[in-house]
Order: sequence, then C-alpha cells, then structure tokens
Amino acid sequence: MDIRELYSDLRQIQNREETGKAYDGCGTVEDWDVLVEFFEYVAEKYKDSMSPWAEAFMQVVSWQFQTMYEGAETYYSNEYGDSDYVTITRVTAFLRENGYDEIAEPYGLAAADCEQYQYPKDKMDLLPDDWIETHEQVIWDFYVDILEKHKEDLA
Repeated sequence: MDIRELYSDLRQIQNREETGKAYDGCGTVEDWDVLVEFFEYVAEKYKDSMSPWAEAFMQVVSWQFQTMYEGAETYYSNEYGDSDYVTITRVTAFLRENGYDEIAEPYGLAAADCEQYQYPKDKMDLLPDDWIETHEQVIWDFYVDILEKHKEDLA
C-alpha cells in the first residue's frame, strides 16, 4: 500500500473518533489493518538500520498485539525473538525521553533479564495485561503521534 493511503486511512479513523489497536484492528473494513500495514512499511523501510522512533513504534505494536493475543508473558519472554531485555530497555528510554511516559512506565516495568521463553515467576505481577486492556486510547494516541511526527521520514 502507498504511504499516502496509509496516512489517509489513519486520518479517517481519527475523524470517526475511533481507537485502533494492534490486535483486532482499526476502524472499518477499508482501514481495519492500517497498523499492520504501517508496521510492514516501517519494517521494510528500516530493514537495514532501524531508527529509534521506528523501533519504538514496532515494539509497542508487537507488545500490544502479543499481550492481547497471547498475554504479556509472550512478549517479555521474547518468544518471537524480537523483544529481548536490551531492546525493551532501549525502547523504554526512548519513550521516556520523548514524552511517552504513560506508556514507558508499564512497558518498562515488566522488563526482566530472562532467557527466551522463561519469564521469571517472581515477577509475574509486573506483567501489564490489564493495563493494555484498559489503556487502548493511550496506546492509539502514541501510534498516531509518532507516525504523524515522522511522516516526512516515511515519505
């Protein structure tokens, strides 16, 4: 899909005052997969060198999707090999440094230096499953904000 079409779909969702999410989609049938399309576009554009903002966008999408689909333990246990401890702490720092504190706190709180597929049992209470379910608007606002701020980068 063309990047202009993606931004058009994003604006349509905003104009309808809807909230999109990485799991279960966004808006109507026409723009349901806009976050997936942005995710794929960003992954392709930055496949050789991921910029910090793009990494943060992609990690938050993965975080929300995996948490809503399988539970946060999947993300924090790095079951898909893209959410290791170093990545999570780097993205947390980016979120804090760029004013996304409301997401940085729950996102970084559950980070644990663990082996793949093994989230520490003594830290299970830190997993943000409930937070993600009750803060869809905050996460959606992050997606819209970061994509709008970096529109020129994606052109």
